[in-house]
Amino acid sequence: WSPLKGGLLVLAALSCAPGLARLASPPAWDRMIASEEAILQVAPEIKRLNHSVLNLQLPDESTRGLFGDLVEVRDLVSVELAIRGPLGTVRLASVEDITSPGDVGTGRPVSRKELALWRPLLDHVEYFEHAKFYVIRGDLLLDGSGRLETELGFEALARVAQSRIWLRGELTVTWAAGPSLEPGGPPTWTIVGWRSGELKTMSVDRPLFAEVLDQVLEPEALLAARRSIQVGVRPRVPAQSGRLQASHTVLRHSVG
Repeated sequence: WSPLKGGLLVLAALSCAPGLARLASPPAWDRMIASEEAILQVAPEIKRLNHSVLNLQLPDESTRGLFGDLVEVRDLVSVELAIRGPLGTVRLASVEDITSPGDVGTGRPVSRKELALWRPLLDHVEYFEHAKFYVIRGDLLLDGSGRLETELGFEALARVAQSRIWLRGELTVTWAAGPSLEPGGPPTWTIVGWRSGELKTMSVDRPLFAEVLDQVLEPEALLAARRSIQVGVRPRVPAQSGRLQASHTVLRHSVG
C-alpha cells in the first residue's frame, strides 16, 4: 500500500460517484415524469367537470361515466352563504366528518348512480357566471395501485339570490387507471375518490380579477399561451372600477 495507490483509489471512487447517483435516481425521476404525464391525461376530464358544475349538477349525465362504479366521497354537508352582512363577516360551513379514532377516514362509498356531489352549494346557486376546476399538484401513489391523486382548486363566480358570490376552494380527487382505448395508447382514467376540502366564499359586487393577458403579451405569444395544454396561471390583476364590497365565508372540516 502506498499514498500514490491510495490517491488513485480515491479518484476512481469519486469518478464513479456521479454514475452511481444516476443509477439511484431514475425511480424517483421516472415517477415524477409519469405523474406529469398522468396529469396531462386527466386534464380533458377535468374540463368536462367544469361544464358539469356550470349545469349545476356534479356529475351531470355527460360526466357520470367519469366516475368509477364505487366512489369514496367526503362531501359538503352545509353551506351558509354570506349574502348580506358587513365586510369581513365570517360564517362556517361543514364537510362530512368520516374520521374515526385511529382511522384516516378517506370517505364513504357511494355508487356511481347515486352520486350527487356538492348539493348544499349547488342547490342555492341560480347560475354560475364562470366556474372551473384546475390542478394544483398530483402524484402517482406508491402503494402499487397505479392510482393518481390530484389536489384540485376550484374557482367560480355565482349568482345567489340576486347577489354575486365568489368561491375558491380545494379538494382531493383520486383517479384509477383503466385499459387503453387503443393499442399503445394512454390509459383511461376514472374518479374513485372525491374528498372536499376548504372552500371560501365571498359576497362581491364585481369580479375580483380582470383578465389582462391581451395587454401583457404580443399577438404571437398570446396565441401560444392560449393554446398551451399545460396547467398554468394567467396574469390577473385586481379589478379597478369602484370599491369592492365584500363579506366572506370559510368552509372547513367540521370539528367532532
